[in-house]
Amino acid sequence: GAADKKWDDVWCLVTDSINGVRQDTIWRMTLKELTEKTSEPMALYIVMDYSGSIGDERADKIQDAVRALVENNREKDAYGLIRFDDRVVHDCRYTVDKSRLLQKLKMKGMGSYGYGTAINDAVLEAINNMRRINEFRRKAIVVFSDGEDNASVKNQDTVIYEARLHRIP
Repeated sequence: GAADKKWDDVWCLVTDSINGVRQDTIWRMTLKELTEKTSEPMALYIVMDYSGSIGDERADKIQDAVRALVENNREKDAYGLIRFDDRVVHDCRYTVDKSRLLQKLKMKGMGSYGYGTAINDAVLEAINNMRRINEFRRKAIVVFSDGEDNASVKNQDTVIYEARLHRIP
């Protein structure tokens, strides 16, 4: 209810900060309340780094975070899963099927992964799949990684160009 007219004189500015350090002050704004009923469905591709530097413990933490996200998702949102080291593996094409997604997240540790880091190739794989999704207007890619690319065929400029071209944040 914070977007109701009765609260207009309470909200006067927004401060943008990173780690507590003020970056910018926004004086002119419009406050809009979004709820499950009013927000659009979203397609989200989750790209998970399983390169050697991640290790079993952090791989498990990434999977636990993604599992929590999937378990708490709205039924109308769709997710796709991609894992990568020096190769890109498309674990699950986008779906709203929670049980299918959770089934794909059953791996413990890194399994047969653990080599180089092909972030660019993995994100480009997500972009290429997202651009074929027509049922969702809102789309995004989330990348979990700890490293720098050392194994991709594609470069970062290509990935950024494709993401902008297809309006995928």
